[in-house]
Amino acid sequence: MRTAPPQITLHVDLEALTTELPSVSELVSGALVANETARRLCCDAVVETVIHNRDNIVVGIGRNSRTVPGWLRRQVEYRDRYRCRWVGCGARHWLQIHHVIHWADGGPTNLDNLILLCGFHHRFLHQHRWTITLGDNGQFVFRKPDRSIYPPARPPLHPRLKQLIPTSRPT
Repeated sequence: MRTAPPQITLHVDLEALTTELPSVSELVSGALVANETARRLCCDAVVETVIHNRDNIVVGIGRNSRTVPGWLRRQVEYRDRYRCRWVGCGARHWLQIHHVIHWADGGPTNLDNLILLCGFHHRFLHQHRWTITLGDNGQFVFRKPDRSIYPPARPPLHPRLKQLIPTSRPT
């Protein structure tokens, strides 16, 4: 009986597999491996190709399907460090993929439109009509139903209190 080979996620540049130049690849755990090790691991493996644009950003599958394919889910998990992205949560179990712009509303199934949330926060988001937007800096911004940002920005310190805080370390 033939068994399927184990699944290993390896982030590798094409050059690491096709040249003799020394380079490293990265396992999903963050461990670095030599390019020769990457080539050996790819010998008897299912190789999934991930397409990047000119800015080296992963492109997804667009509007072809609402369902996130396994390779794209692994990209979201890697980017989100295998934890819920809800502010202050960080749960590592029962994680689900959420379309920032819902697929029914025209949102694509692309990396920049997907976020990893735990089951609790995914339900909370939908049931209480919270939204997530992409900020100017490329970070996800969580918004309450009234569109205010969560968590709210901290108010600036009172000027007298600010004077008491040293701005540089003594040498």
